[in-house]
Amino acid sequence: MNKLINQLEQMKENMLQASEQWEALSDDEQNQLAEKYPFDKSFDEVVADLDEWIKHLKK
Repeated sequence: MNKLINQLEQMKENMLQASEQWEALSDDEQNQLAEKYPFDKSFDEVVADLDEWIKHLKK
């Protein structure tokens, strides 16, 4: 289980970096990404949900 939690934490960190890169894009580039966006929530919300899940798993 610890290995999975570590991998999830790495995924969260990568997603945080991707979120920063997303914000650095122009509006046109962001709109292109959003066309096929695969989540029902914003990217920041997905990261926050992942963080909450990781905290729950660590209990």
